[in-house]
Amino acid sequence: MKIFFFGNADKLREVQEIASLFAAIEGVNIPLPEIASTDLHEVLEAKLRSAQGILNRQSLLVEHTTLSLEGLNDFPGALTGPTLKMMGLTMFTRMAMQSGSASATATTALGYCSAEGEIRCFEGTMEGRVRTPKGSRGFGWDSIFVPKGYQQTFAEMASDEKNAISMRRKALMELRGYLENERQNQDPQIRRIAFGGVVQGEDGNLKAQAVFLAIVCKEAQPYLNYPHIDDKQQVVPIVLFTHRSDGTFGFPGGKVDPGENLVEAIFREVREEIGLSDLQVRELVPVCSHDIIPGLVTHLYAVFVNYVRLKKIAQHAHTAVHFGSESNGVVQAKIHDFGEGCGLSEILKSSFVPSAREELVILLEDKRILPLEQLKKAVEGAGYSFDKLVS
Repeated sequence: MKIFFFGNADKLREVQEIASLFAAIEGVNIPLPEIASTDLHEVLEAKLRSAQGILNRQSLLVEHTTLSLEGLNDFPGALTGPTLKMMGLTMFTRMAMQSGSASATATTALGYCSAEGEIRCFEGTMEGRVRTPKGSRGFGWDSIFVPKGYQQTFAEMASDEKNAISMRRKALMELRGYLENERQNQDPQIRRIAFGGVVQGEDGNLKAQAVFLAIVCKEAQPYLNYPHIDDKQQVVPIVLFTHRSDGTFGFPGGKVDPGENLVEAIFREVREEIGLSDLQVRELVPVCSHDIIPGLVTHLYAVFVNYVRLKKIAQHAHTAVHFGSESNGVVQAKIHDFGEGCGLSEILKSSFVPSAREELVILLEDKRILPLEQLKKAVEGAGYSFDKLVS
């Protein structure tokens, strides 16, 4: 599925960077009329109606981003664009300072229309304050907005730092949750392709690629020093997941940069995300490739390690360059049935990045990490069809 985004080039760039791993976003360089209304949803709906008149029966996305000043009873809100156009940034900030409070709320509202015409709205908000313009990055009013808990304006931040915390990201994550639920409700199948293969898109160009790494210990003994369990010698498989900045779980990895091959990309990604720098090419075990995510071909490798090395990797994850921004750290997921509804079934119910749940099940089946009947029981206990999840 492709989503057509109506917005300027700066907004398009941020939307594509943030949404790159869950949707294929294509920009439409046609300005939409903007009604003068203080009702944010009215503005979004008017934009969507205009967009439908240009591209009918397509998945469409519009946005409206606002700044509301506490000292002026949340003015200008939905009228931020025309207000700033009339006043300019310097006069606008002076007005905010004179109101008695520099506090402000930044909001990004997204309007999404499915190809069938169903409309949904999603919002992301961020508290902060306004100040005199500072910084040369970003666009719009980035140079006057300082997010709460930070000393820099958006215009002083690198794009990846801004995109990791912004109100636009929060709104897009709401959209992603909706699309993921829709995908699950339709119960689609993951379409596997030959490992390392490339796929041509509808436009005739090759789809972008992403690569991820499953770090697995087949025979971990995590209870040796744990006093509250009788069977301290029991052996369980453990798979390492990253806890991503948007609150979801996934395997470490990401998009392949131009000029990189899959191995170069996964080496870079795991070094940036979890601080893993001693990975060897000979350790990489291909698991699967697929193109379930629109516009993207995803490849999953696995590396099998002993428990000592697994713990070392987990302990060093906080030293990674992207720790605290892209990743919040790692989770050691025990692939085990603890009884009473606990264990793998509950893990599979977690919020995963798109396709990571399917990839985990494929990994467990293909590499025989768990007996097939036990795996099927866990998948069905989580509310999924095993056959459709891994076909």
